[in-house]
Amino acid sequence: MSGQTFTSDAHPMKTKIYLFLTLLLNSYMVFAQQQYEMVYDTASRQYQLIRNANPNTAARVQAYDIDITVTPSAVRPESMVHIHMDIGPGVDIDSIYTLVFMIWPDCQPPCNEQSIGDMWLSPNAINKLNRTVDLMMGGMLPGKHYRLETAVFGLEGAPCGGNMAEPITFQTGPAVAKPMQMLMVIDEEWRNVSYVQSALDQYITDVQGTNSLLTVQKYYIENNSTAKMLLQNHIRQQYLNNNLSYLFFIGDNASTNVRRNLLDEAGNVVLSAGTVSFTHYTLPLYQHYSFSPDTYDLQSSAYYNTCFRASQEVRQAIFQQRNSLISMGMVIPDPALSHDGKANYIVDYFTKVHRFRNKEITFQKRILLADGFAEEDAVIGMALANGRWLTAVALETSGAKDPNYSGDDPTWKGDYLNRLGNESHEIFSMNVHGSPNYHAFGIYSYDLIYNLLQLNTQLLHLASCNVGHFKTNNYMAGLYLEKGNVINVHAYADLLIVITSNGASGLGYQFMGNGAFTLLSQGHAVSDAYRYSQSYIDSEVILGDPLATLDMESVLPVTLRDFNVSKEGRVAMLKWSTTSETNSNRFDIERSGDGKQWKRIGEVLSMGESAVNRDYFFQDNQPISGRNLYRLKMIDRDGTYAYSRIRSLEFGPEVSAAFPNPTYDRIYFAKEVTDHLQSVRITDATGKVVLEKSKITSDGIALKGLHPGLYLLQLTMQDGRVSTEKIAVVR
Repeated sequence: MSGQTFTSDAHPMKTKIYLFLTLLLNSYMVFAQQQYEMVYDTASRQYQLIRNANPNTAARVQAYDIDITVTPSAVRPESMVHIHMDIGPGVDIDSIYTLVFMIWPDCQPPCNEQSIGDMWLSPNAINKLNRTVDLMMGGMLPGKHYRLETAVFGLEGAPCGGNMAEPITFQTGPAVAKPMQMLMVIDEEWRNVSYVQSALDQYITDVQGTNSLLTVQKYYIENNSTAKMLLQNHIRQQYLNNNLSYLFFIGDNASTNVRRNLLDEAGNVVLSAGTVSFTHYTLPLYQHYSFSPDTYDLQSSAYYNTCFRASQEVRQAIFQQRNSLISMGMVIPDPALSHDGKANYIVDYFTKVHRFRNKEITFQKRILLADGFAEEDAVIGMALANGRWLTAVALETSGAKDPNYSGDDPTWKGDYLNRLGNESHEIFSMNVHGSPNYHAFGIYSYDLIYNLLQLNTQLLHLASCNVGHFKTNNYMAGLYLEKGNVINVHAYADLLIVITSNGASGLGYQFMGNGAFTLLSQGHAVSDAYRYSQSYIDSEVILGDPLATLDMESVLPVTLRDFNVSKEGRVAMLKWSTTSETNSNRFDIERSGDGKQWKRIGEVLSMGESAVNRDYFFQDNQPISGRNLYRLKMIDRDGTYAYSRIRSLEFGPEVSAAFPNPTYDRIYFAKEVTDHLQSVRITDATGKVVLEKSKITSDGIALKGLHPGLYLLQLTMQDGRVSTEKIAVVR
């Protein structure tokens, strides 16, 4: 092995101890020839895997003599695995150019369609003497199912052509209560400022008072390269030895310029892109940048032409990674402020957090959305389906969405100022164009300074370019954090890539299974929710308390054990049960087709005070065609209420549209049925199939060969739905 030493904490004898915690699987690598291509994406400034659009279907499938095992980490079986690769003698080891390991949540749709970690390895990571590769990957939730996907590039010639192995599925071990540490990294200038120290000490008292397993250590840092290198080494040691779990940066002295250099085939830099970042501190196991003391930069180099195989490898052993193992947060005063202004910024924020932790600041369980590129309807439905939030609304715009427009929109700006200035929300999630001092549509830094003084929103998710660029005077994310009751701001200090996802709003993935907002609704801290859902990228900033959570106190008038809906023919059956009821009056049943407009379709009275299981039923005899969303409005005797989670059923168009009935020699179907009809089957009274047809047109189906009598007509729709009805044939 050259370039970097890789170690594992999974001892072979110890591995057996954890087999009952984690599914251990070996995968003999079976590859589809040239299934993937490796490219450099100049937008994201990262290497990306691109699936070949037109794979050679005649290509042979070749089994390589490569074996992969996944075992739980002996130290952190609840969140980390050891990956071991054996490269057999049948493989030309010098042909391997790049290895990519990706971990994905193995969950049912709608599931967050992002890997939670990836590692890109050059040949320097291969122990060529033993023909092995060993590395650790983590950042996973306890007791959850994941899958490892592995791509190997260069096996069949061009180093940019890759083959994907069969995924390996595994489960992490259960959660383990054990001591953990937060490192509060503080700019040196605040060491002797007494009122700043008092505010930080109050925070430490608060968090350690609510979590006896957490200790908080102060660490002071100057703004120079030596101090940053020492901090990085300290973080690594604390992670390995003291379960360092959180980093909280007070000021930006620790931030570092990170730069990716792209080389031509002669080794000259042809493209260089960088950002300012804290993220590398959350990656304590492997370094994927080299340090340049002359520029205080972390730099990495690779060839722009990914199909070029150089005689001398220039890439780090691990040259690209997105697998943060430590959660982070930061409070970064605006650089335009004076020394005293910055101190007051810090103190005011921690005073606000102290009030929030004492329940003096509360937020309504509402979601506000704004997507400048796609309609938010589907995201609204996803937010409401979670059951956490009572309402979810989108900001109004004056016209159709236009991905190329980011100029003024008075309608949007007016709704923005009104809702953020006068309403309370737990989350405001936005996906628009932006810059450090501006984001669409007509919102500038001065609007935050002068027009939004009393923000009562807990978390602002700003998917907008550069609004988190904390080196810029009056940067937007920092202005948001100091306003009103804002506790956290999630933003980016550089360009942001994803605008839409297959034409759908880019805000939706946060509400999917394993999405950040879904994890927040389950009680995870803000910093953990973003790390567990997608890991961190270089430009990511999470302003505010990394330990902040949503208010997880129950808001339900009754305690629901379950709420389910099912279909019986054309009837929707609703069933729910409670485990306790106090002061409960009734359940209103509400239905919606779009998640926005809800209609009360009935009520069921409460059975009264109880501390035992109670079962309730309701049937909707007239569901609408298409999607039917149902929720319970649980109302107390004093008129207060809360909503249940949303349940969904799909009903196709009425399929009793076969006509005429009775019929003489032919039956027809309404156009809305024909358009979705896959097949028709007719059986007689004995159950014998007398006619079956798969291509149905507007001409209907001829029945001349059938004898008079009753028949059973079975219609199968293209989406798999099946319905039956009786028809009479007369002569």
